[in-house]
Amino acid sequence: MQHRLLLPLLALALCACNTYQPLRDDKILYPSPRRAPDGPGVKVMYFGNTTILISDGETTLLVDGFFSRPNPLSVKFGKIEPNEKVIQKQLDLAKMGRVDALLIGHSHYDHALDAPLVAQKLDAIAAQQGKHTVTMGSSSYAFIHEGGGATCDREHLHIVERDGMTRTFGKFTVTFRPSEHISPHLPGQADMMGHVQALVVPPAKAKDFKCDPVYVLHIRHADEGSIAITTTAGALKDQFKGLTADVVMPAVGLLSKEPCCQQEFYWREAVEKLNPKTVIPVHWDNFLLKLDDSPQVRRNLKAPPLKFFDDTRSTMDFVKRHSKDKDVWTMGLRDSFLLRSGKVLLAKQDM
Repeated sequence: MQHRLLLPLLALALCACNTYQPLRDDKILYPSPRRAPDGPGVKVMYFGNTTILISDGETTLLVDGFFSRPNPLSVKFGKIEPNEKVIQKQLDLAKMGRVDALLIGHSHYDHALDAPLVAQKLDAIAAQQGKHTVTMGSSSYAFIHEGGGATCDREHLHIVERDGMTRTFGKFTVTFRPSEHISPHLPGQADMMGHVQALVVPPAKAKDFKCDPVYVLHIRHADEGSIAITTTAGALKDQFKGLTADVVMPAVGLLSKEPCCQQEFYWREAVEKLNPKTVIPVHWDNFLLKLDDSPQVRRNLKAPPLKFFDDTRSTMDFVKRHSKDKDVWTMGLRDSFLLRSGKVLLAKQDM
């Protein structure tokens, strides 16, 4: 059985296959690299998957903080752990200073593996300014946080309640709302559903990083506007009830594997009801590929090469078709934009 799974996993790690890549869709989705202009506003920077840095210059938030991207053989057959060298390189390339809050949408390894170590590194930076970094995550994530050696007191770890939680950081109001993970579609995914019920001490098996509970994130800035982020392509009815967003960053990984009715439901609950002006799909890239560590790289994020894993072209066609009058585009590694007074701004040479 292991040998039958080995070949598709190896194929997934290949990036030279002839397949659709959103960052090569230069007519609609990615006409040029994205870079935020200078000036006031909320800067949003992307690192692939659902790792997103959000800052107004005074307060900074980081979603997930997943950088290590362990190889497929370790994920399927071995054990995985944070790669400190890789993490530090990406933090340095992003010139990441003090981060006030680390926000974990759910506790699968491609969201939570690095979080305890990232939290420790960021907290050490914050401590130099007499501050600390708060990590917010589920009750399942708390076992990962403690198992990874991160500080678990009330100043450092806020365990999100089952029905959600709202916290304020500077001018940001962060709201966690209950949601649901996308259905398992690939071999081994079913083993990664459910709750973490014991400490996860790295190195650990990927299936130890179970996902429940799952939350969507709504981040509102008092002056500049709001952003909604989903970290999986599942949804609950009215998960964003009473909220709107100028920008929605919906996770779309494996959305192509869902039946049409579920795709439509997800879009309605994750995007349409928020009435955004801009839609930026995330979690479409192959997170088994290492992040490039070249300072200027923009196009190294790649979709899975085989439709067996995910039909990214079909997904992006769905997103474009349903976005209608909304502005829709993708982002490359460390691409950024500026949210100012509810409007998305890009440097002129990148528009």
